[in-house]
Amino acid sequence: MNDIELHFTLSSKQLQAFELLASESKTELLYGGAAGGGKSILGCYFMIFRRIMFKGSHGLIIRQTRKDFYSTVLVTFNKVAEMLKVGNGWNFHVNEQKDEIQFSNGSVILIRDGAFKPSDPQYDRLKLEVMDAWIEEGTQVDERAYIAIRPRIREIHGGKYSKLLITTNPGRGWIKRRFIKNDEGNVPKLEPYQFIIQALVSDNPDKEFAINYAESLSQLDPVTKRMYLDGDWDVTINENQFFWAINREKHIVHEKVFNPRQRFILSFDFNIDPCTMIVAVQDTVTMGLQIIDHISANQYTLKDRSPLEAVCDIFNNRYIKTGICQKQNIIVTGDASGKAGSADRVANKSFYSTIAIELRLHASQIKLPNMNPPHKFSFEMINYCFAKMDSSLLSIYYELTLLLNEIDASYPDDDTTLNKAKKELGLHAVDAFRYLIHYAYSFDKYKNFIETISRKNKIIAKK
Repeated sequence: MNDIELHFTLSSKQLQAFELLASESKTELLYGGAAGGGKSILGCYFMIFRRIMFKGSHGLIIRQTRKDFYSTVLVTFNKVAEMLKVGNGWNFHVNEQKDEIQFSNGSVILIRDGAFKPSDPQYDRLKLEVMDAWIEEGTQVDERAYIAIRPRIREIHGGKYSKLLITTNPGRGWIKRRFIKNDEGNVPKLEPYQFIIQALVSDNPDKEFAINYAESLSQLDPVTKRMYLDGDWDVTINENQFFWAINREKHIVHEKVFNPRQRFILSFDFNIDPCTMIVAVQDTVTMGLQIIDHISANQYTLKDRSPLEAVCDIFNNRYIKTGICQKQNIIVTGDASGKAGSADRVANKSFYSTIAIELRLHASQIKLPNMNPPHKFSFEMINYCFAKMDSSLLSIYYELTLLLNEIDASYPDDDTTLNKAKKELGLHAVDAFRYLIHYAYSFDKYKNFIETISRKNKIIAKK
């Protein structure tokens, strides 16, 4: 690179990351752990630098969805390229049709999504001959994407020049389990080629941005603040959260248990980006409920399929075609607005009609309220249920990262609503979760029970 000049400023943490990534013995870096720490900038620097340094090389960027890349990562990429003076003898072109960033020296950056697709369950789309890869927002990417790309990186050049960079904010799931703290609460032993750098907003080289961003983060609810400002991976449920009674030790389980007495309850929240399904199994004798899966899809998930159709396809492939679930044992509930005759404007029918067709269900299997439960009622009822029930009656599977992160990030307004949090965070998985719990315990035989308790204010008070 004697004839190449790249002009940029790195923070001490970013410089440390670059030096380690240049090492022959280190091939895998987890960088970040807080918002605003320069993670995305580092990833873009890393990708551009190596494409110019290694003429004709191939790199890979993995984001949860294709849309996520073009709406967020590409914006940062263009800014970093400008700072690096790329274009002055080192031109590049973004080819959206091929999902590639093509450099004038023959180097290419491939763009792939890390979301699960039933059409590609083994992630064959990631089995590529690339020199390096960058997984952005790792806690949002399916672990199977990491498993697919990791050996490919190590195989090329014996891992000597091949590198894997993972950038992320704190969260639950596979990253925490593999790098931070395992299911037993212990710090996992890393391989000799793995390393971690914790970067906070204070480590961002743009000091003016760091000060302003830290100020904005300090205004968040305490839970989100600890995650995104302090980089705290051990955030737990506390009194300032909407779902304050959900307890990690009490309600998060590490095993899925099925038996013939259980029915599947599918709860939906309808959006184009994303459409979300929460999957639970309920024992028809004890009424014990285990939330086992969340499935999300957007317009890019499956070609020629709507987000709702894609969600149904994924469920079919995971549960019905595998024989885990019998169609006659399925109950569907969710957003009451989806039952409107023209809710699906493209098909001019209700969303639930589409679900019944896609899953081949009888109309009697669709169970909907007249209207969606108010946030305040959800606050009272759901916290009451979780406060009174242990994991034998009410539990959430530990790998449901999206749902658990949304639960952790949900905080009540002064009037015990989620309006502010929903505006900031979306909380589509949380909405599907709310509809699920309300069906499981407030309709049918439990309706009067819960409503009576709520009216009498026999709710355990927050500490």
